[in-house]
Amino acid sequence: MFYQIPLTRTRFTEGLKYLSNVAECFWLITDASIIAKSLKDKSYFITIDS
Repeated sequence: MFYQIPLTRTRFTEGLKYLSNVAECFWLITDASIIAKSLKDKSYFITIDS
């Protein structure tokens, strides 16, 4: 299952949803999404690995 941030239309997995709920770090997904969107012109498909 995928989830989506409405403002940025970024999709993320159940694992990230679980992490954001348990660690209370939804901001991390949002920040990574904004950075990825800024790199969109350089590549069509972007992943952010930690």
